[in-house]
Amino acid sequence: MRAIQALTVVLPMAYLVSTVFFGMAFAGERQPAVGTARKLIFLVALALHAALFGFEALAADAFPVVGTWRMVSATALVVALLFGILTLRTPQHTAGAIVMALVTVLVTLASAFGPLDVTSLLPTEPRSSPLLILHAATSVLAASALILSGVYGALYIVLYRKMRAHSFGPLFQQLPDLELLTRTTRKAAFAGFLCMTLGLNLGIWAAHKDKVAGFGYTDPAVLLTMGIWIHFGLIAFSRWIPGITARRASFAAVAGLAALSLTVLIALAPGLTFHSRG
Repeated sequence: MRAIQALTVVLPMAYLVSTVFFGMAFAGERQPAVGTARKLIFLVALALHAALFGFEALAADAFPVVGTWRMVSATALVVALLFGILTLRTPQHTAGAIVMALVTVLVTLASAFGPLDVTSLLPTEPRSSPLLILHAATSVLAASALILSGVYGALYIVLYRKMRAHSFGPLFQQLPDLELLTRTTRKAAFAGFLCMTLGLNLGIWAAHKDKVAGFGYTDPAVLLTMGIWIHFGLIAFSRWIPGITARRASFAAVAGLAALSLTVLIALAPGLTFHSRG
């Protein structure tokens, strides 16, 4: 479908332009007056991304988020959407530049390596199971929240080190304060933990119910996912856990983001996990 091909090409560029407009905030008082344009371009990028999935759903006449690269693309969309909701009342343009840069990378990879022929991703039994569709949806929500947790954790570390080094340049001045970064890191981890709890149980239930070939608790992706679930659970409740300070929780969130990236690489490895064999 020509619309799908066109959107696949245009979408990374739309997010890149959005990243540039968010990045202008680092200029501080010298930034051009692009507030309205920044918001408009961000909304256009989201609309184009949603339209891509809509066209894919129409072309395949099925749930469009099937396959690893479609999951990556969907996660990028939800990350951007969650960030927009999160900053609706408290704009964070500099943090937005970091988030949108990451979204741009994810969308570019999904566009470059994901198949254009959506009919090749048509779900087959038991892939069409409603349980597996819910599993995919909650997994995307979980991954998106955990990515935001990792990004805000990284920003906390950057700001903390700037303060320790008494470096109060433009980057320091434009980033959100440590309290906001800590609160967002923990809240995003909590949201991801809840979604992952639901997603894991739905996936396990569906795998047993539909007898998914190759599924097992020793599967590398399953083991790593369970580890990430526990890891971000500790971050989510770190405020009440002695010894896990805001700084340690931020480092843990960054490490969790790296582990989350590893699960994608494992899922992409041919024959290594039941996801790649499905």
